[in-house]
Amino acid sequence: MAEPGTMLLSNNSSVPPTRFAGLRGGPAKPVASAMPRGDLTAAGSEQIQQVVRDVWPGGPDAVRRRARGARFMLEHLAGFPGSDWQQRWEASGLNERGRPVTAVRGKQAERDEICVGTACLFSLRVIRPSLQAFRSTRFLRYGDRFLTAQHDPLLEKFWKCVQDNAVHPLHHGSALFDTAAALDEIEEDLLARRARAAHENWLGELEGIDLTLSFLRQKREETKRLARIAPVELGLPSLR
Repeated sequence: MAEPGTMLLSNNSSVPPTRFAGLRGGPAKPVASAMPRGDLTAAGSEQIQQVVRDVWPGGPDAVRRRARGARFMLEHLAGFPGSDWQQRWEASGLNERGRPVTAVRGKQAERDEICVGTACLFSLRVIRPSLQAFRSTRFLRYGDRFLTAQHDPLLEKFWKCVQDNAVHPLHHGSALFDTAAALDEIEEDLLARRARAAHENWLGELEGIDLTLSFLRQKREETKRLARIAPVELGLPSLR
């Protein structure tokens, strides 16, 4: 059984169109602040598995399955050329559209585990998938996993603001996913995504993007307002 919050695409099913369809772009190069668990891009498999265990604790079985899923993917990538996991990932062909990570293993239980384990590798920035590759396997509640891995107070504050909006929790998750999948994109990119979602009538996607844009604009206006406030000269108190 797949870990709660994870949904797999059947190997025989086609990848449904999303707002990412037609977009192309290389993986963003994470800076140190985006890798609070350390640079694991060239770390050994055992070290990465231990980080997975530490970052996402829980019941013994769940912890074991997450680490084992990460190991399955790393073992697969080890057979391809490259000096780090990102290069091996790209050499494996899994960075292309329509190549779900679940195809790496044959047994259903192993496919479930590799799906969860790969999501952990993405969240830790061990691998930075292309948008098309990212959408080839569905990870429900991926944003929650990413939030835990980043351990970023500002990101957590953003999530709290999103949750304060009185909409269906599904749209909260959509907003967080948009942030996790494209954290470094600027407002113009979000507006382009929104236009595509409106054109395709993806109402759920529109709700999530609107929440993200609303928070972004709110923070921007707040910054501008604070910048306009001039310091007040209080002077020195007079003696009585």
